[in-house]
Amino acid sequence: MMHLWAVTWICQRDHSRGVLQMSGPDRPSSEQAAQAVARALNLEPQLATQTDDAAGSQAASLLDRLGYTLIVRKTA
Repeated sequence: MMHLWAVTWICQRDHSRGVLQMSGPDRPSSEQAAQAVARALNLEPQLATQTDDAAGSQAASLLDRLGYTLIVRKTA
């Protein structure tokens, strides 16, 4: 069964925020959510990635350094 997940990001530095939706049968991992947010914010060029697994971890680390908090909630 597919579910919709809302990933909210909040930046502590500039107080910006936004929401994107992801779909899937299971809750996205923090790395998957971070990678989707980094993509949405055009931060991917700052990631030196070799594999998808490393990309999610690097995205989470980058967002943390930039002051972002991510919240993942089930919407449907």
